[in-house]
Amino acid sequence: MALQTISSTTPVWLQAVLNSYHTDEEARQLLQSLSVHSPNEQGFSLTDGLIRYKDHIWIGHNSALRTKVIAALHSTPIGGHSGIQATYYRVKKLFHWKGLRRDVEDFVRQCSI
Repeated sequence: MALQTISSTTPVWLQAVLNSYHTDEEARQLLQSLSVHSPNEQGFSLTDGLIRYKDHIWIGHNSALRTKVIAALHSTPIGGHSGIQATYYRVKKLFHWKGLRRDVEDFVRQCSI
């Protein structure tokens, strides 16, 4: 007789992304259409409840969440307070949203370090 268990962790930010979809009309529409046909013609797909755009996690219209993502990849030891280009490429590698470059530029310009 053997007992086997599988343990997995879910990052807190991942749950924040999923929660943000409930308050975003565009995200709700995407979730509805992607549950029927994924990927769609525009490049969006649905994986484990996450909306992806060309394999990047899509963030809806939630400025607080966008700021948290940028801060995590700029202001932490991982980000090292890199400049605009390095931070932009770090965020762009994992995430997508309309206006990403502008949001990163604004955030980094306001960074006092």
